[in-house]
Amino acid sequence: MRCRIYCCKSEPCLSALTSCKFKLKTLTCERTKQSHLYQHDDHFAGSAPDLRPQRSLEMKVAIRELVAKDVKLARIRNELVDSFMLSTRAVPALKQIQNLSTTTDEAK
Repeated sequence: MRCRIYCCKSEPCLSALTSCKFKLKTLTCERTKQSHLYQHDDHFAGSAPDLRPQRSLEMKVAIRELVAKDVKLARIRNELVDSFMLSTRAVPALKQIQNLSTTTDEAK
């Protein structure tokens, strides 16, 4: 049997003031290649922060107006960059815009 112990190296846990005590232990049989996983303790940081850019109310209104005019999603995204002077990283993903456009279509 081969035993390996992995420690937590996630960003939220590393940025916390106290060290994370989460450990993952794997036992692997070298002959059959069968593995067993064991978790010890919990992560210090419960979940990772949401890194997606959030849409403001003005952005949502602009998206709804463009959806009403049947503008394509990529053009809506480019319009947001131009109108709100955003960097390409700060603009919502096409999937987020599509989700808002489908909820707008369902409301009609």
